Amino acid sequence: IITLTLIVANRLTYAIVKPINNMVLESVHPVAPYEELNPLVNKIVAQYETIAQQSSAMAKQQQQFNSIITNMNEGMILVDKYGNVIGYNQAALNLFKLSTVLLNESVYQFNHSTTFIDCIQKALKGDSQTIQLEYDNHFYEIIASCVTNNKHVDGLALIVIDISQRHQQELLRREFSANVSHELKTPLTTICGYSELMMNNIVPYEDMSEIAGNIYQEGQRMLSLINDIIHLSQLDDAQGSIDIANVDLNQLCQDIMAYHRKDAQMRHITLNYSADEISIATNGKLLEEVINNLVDNAIKYGKENGHVDLVLSHDETNAIIQVKDDGIGIAKQDQDRIFERFYRVDKSHSKKIGGTGLGLSIVKHSVMILNGTIDVESELNQGSTFTVKLPLIKA
Repeated sequence: IITLTLIVANRLTYAIVKPINNMVLESVHPVAPYEELNPLVNKIVAQYETIAQQSSAMAKQQQQFNSIITNMNEGMILVDKYGNVIGYNQAALNLFKLSTVLLNESVYQFNHSTTFIDCIQKALKGDSQTIQLEYDNHFYEIIASCVTNNKHVDGLALIVIDISQRHQQELLRREFSANVSHELKTPLTTICGYSELMMNNIVPYEDMSEIAGNIYQEGQRMLSLINDIIHLSQLDDAQGSIDIANVDLNQLCQDIMAYHRKDAQMRHITLNYSADEISIATNGKLLEEVINNLVDNAIKYGKENGHVDLVLSHDETNAIIQVKDDGIGIAKQDQDRIFERFYRVDKSHSKKIGGTGLGLSIVKHSVMILNGTIDVESELNQGSTFTVKLPLIKA
């Protein structure tokens, strides 16, 4: 009886279980072999759908995360608690000039400097770090954030940002501030010195007029410098907000040459002008300032009994304005820096003829705002040629 019962029970169990094993729960509407199993089947299907939705959402998030990481300009490096690399993006390789990095190997593959190593070691101890690192003539900011679990560091997320441009701008800002202070201090010192002499009645009456004239000249020099600084600030803020109208370049250049005729005659310099008939859409005030500055510099730095040529021409896409002189010229090593603020090639000559050292900086800024370019060709004692190109369009 027991044996027969076991055989029958086995066959009955197999007959009952087989339909259950053959159920396809992944189908849209699974059919339960027995009515009593419908609640269980429905619950399993609901859980399956929930898991599928969560998996799809996670896959989508992972794809978005990977897309963001891949297209970041900043480098990202993921490090485990032992200091080994477990992930990185292409930007990290590019910033550190590497072709590849081994996973599950030390993060110091990226950089071996003491600063970088010290940053990683402190961060792995739970102290998030932000450092600046100089590498291969570039400056990087590295942010090391701790990934913690129950107050234990499980790893690090490193963000690497190239701040070379910001660093350069900061250096230029400091240099500019120092130059402004120096340029303002010189005339102020002169004015204060002369004023003190006059206050203490040390200046003879017959010299009073000369002293007052010197004070006036230094005051004008300081006012000119302040005006140029304000103008440069206005140009910095004017990008994309200037008025555009059709300008007759031929007439504009003729008026500028007529304006400088007297200054040229005082130095026995011949002004020459040749032009095509050109009209373009631009800001006339800024362009007039550009040409005025270039012609004025050509006269100031040109040699006596020399010549200054203003040539107006065009090609298929640009109006071309050239200002040529046969003056002192510019050395090759200085040509890349002449548009920097306060940079002077010949300081002694510049001091003798005056000026603030901001003229060519204003020219460069103005040309950039006009969507043009400016280049210089020069040799020492052979003169210089400044070439401005502006888009040949009409309003």
